[in-house]
Amino acid sequence: MANSFIDLCLEEIARDYGPGTLPWAKANRPDEWKKMLTLERRVNEMALGDNQEGLRGVLDEYQELIVAMLKEFKSQPAHGRQGALAFEEMG
Repeated sequence: MANSFIDLCLEEIARDYGPGTLPWAKANRPDEWKKMLTLERRVNEMALGDNQEGLRGVLDEYQELIVAMLKEFKSQPAHGRQGALAFEEMG
C-alpha cells in the first residue's frame, strides 16, 4: 500500500519535472532543499511503519514543496540557467 502512495506522488511530480530543477533548487533555495531531504527521510520512515494516513500527509507535503519548486524553476529565464549549468557540472 505504501508503495502505491509513493508511486502516485512521484507520477504527479514527474508530469511537471524539468531537467536541472533539483540542482537549481539546491543552489538557489537551500531552505527548501533541506526541507525536501527531511521530508524524504520522513517518507522512508512512514513507509516502513503502519501509519498510512501519516504517510499520505507527508507525501502531500513533499509533493506540494516539489511542485512549488518546479513552478519557480520554470518561471526563471531559460528555466533557471544556473540549475542547468549545475546539472551539467554534476554529470
